[in-house]
Amino acid sequence: IMGVPDPKSLFVGDSGKSTWELLLYVVCVITASNLLVPLRWSRFWIVEVATTAMVALAVFGFGGISKSSDVVVMILVFCALVVLVMLGKRNQELHERMHFASVVLE
Repeated sequence: IMGVPDPKSLFVGDSGKSTWELLLYVVCVITASNLLVPLRWSRFWIVEVATTAMVALAVFGFGGISKSSDVVVMILVFCALVVLVMLGKRNQELHERMHFASVVLE
């Protein structure tokens, strides 16, 4: 930093990219936990709703992006991905029950 007239110029980055990366990491964790944790969907939705609320609070509260329309789009995309993961988990449980019922009938 010594000799640089404006030290803040060294730390300029694309805050939108880092926020998208954060949301992507959270979606990956939610997806992995849905697939690997043996909980039923009816019990697991609380985790997904709480995670979505915490991410929305972090993005709206702490910012990181200057345009409010970008924040809204990010939250909507994040919510859509979480809903799709929830529906996938529910569909997986339904198929597991159907297969178990077919095994029991044999």
